[in-house]
Amino acid sequence: MPEESLALETAPGFGVSSAERSAERNSEEEELIPLDTLQGQVAVEEQAWAGVRVINFDETSRKKGHDYVTNFINGQTGELLDVQVGKGAKAVEAFVKKALAKGLGPLQIEEVNIDMSAAFQKGAAAYFPNARINFDKFHVSALVSRALDVFRKSQARKLGKRLPKWPILKPVEHLSAQEYKDLYEALEQLPELEQFHEHKNSFSNLWGFQDAAQGAAFLSFWVDRAAEMAQQFKSRKLQTLANTLNKHFEGIVNALISGNTNAVAEGMHSKMQAMKRTARGYKTFQRFVQMIRVHCQGGWQYPTQFT
Repeated sequence: MPEESLALETAPGFGVSSAERSAERNSEEEELIPLDTLQGQVAVEEQAWAGVRVINFDETSRKKGHDYVTNFINGQTGELLDVQVGKGAKAVEAFVKKALAKGLGPLQIEEVNIDMSAAFQKGAAAYFPNARINFDKFHVSALVSRALDVFRKSQARKLGKRLPKWPILKPVEHLSAQEYKDLYEALEQLPELEQFHEHKNSFSNLWGFQDAAQGAAFLSFWVDRAAEMAQQFKSRKLQTLANTLNKHFEGIVNALISGNTNAVAEGMHSKMQAMKRTARGYKTFQRFVQMIRVHCQGGWQYPTQFT
């Protein structure tokens, strides 16, 4: 299955449960210990992380929607620095406590690569004030793909019959002959879907821009056209997509400037998913966290507690 197809399951803001949305809101609202207070509380014990300049955040769970952990990765080397129980801003706070002891000065961090989680943004802004926030293209592209999937479903209801999922969502160049035929038949019946399908496929052109100003101009045009379609088709989902991209505009363009992505973090995420499949799941959350540390940090740390 193409990477873009897999990404649909993790697109922020779409296809998540009410419980997950509630947890996200709670994480946003939690009070964080100020950075200067943390720095006064934690003594530097070593300099192991003194050279880190780029950090990636990535979350995963023991099973879908349950028992999250957040992985903190050296964006320069791909090294897994730490695993913290939970997700969002408080997980970032817990990581910073450990990082300070290992010689990482939060003010030295130049870039943070994250998805568009509001709680991650809050944690990054609070503890890495000098860092440029980059929203990685994997999650941004997934958001656009998920919007197309939601629009596909609404068009299917209008037509009164099911529409094929993957022939519509997959990049055209990855379609088999049968899938291409299915796509053609679906789009022929639904001109609105055809328009947004074409527009969605053009979004990938954004990542080809090496000049930030040109990329920003393209993104601005793309979002404006999506907003026009939302009005034309009376689609709240397309309007939500346009609003979300506008809200995160700077961080998306920052990813073009940086050239860094969360691909390292996503690669580690894939490794963890494979680990879970091999084990057919983990009976306890503690075992899941420990196996991440064993397989991804390279050493056994017998847990007395998980912080």
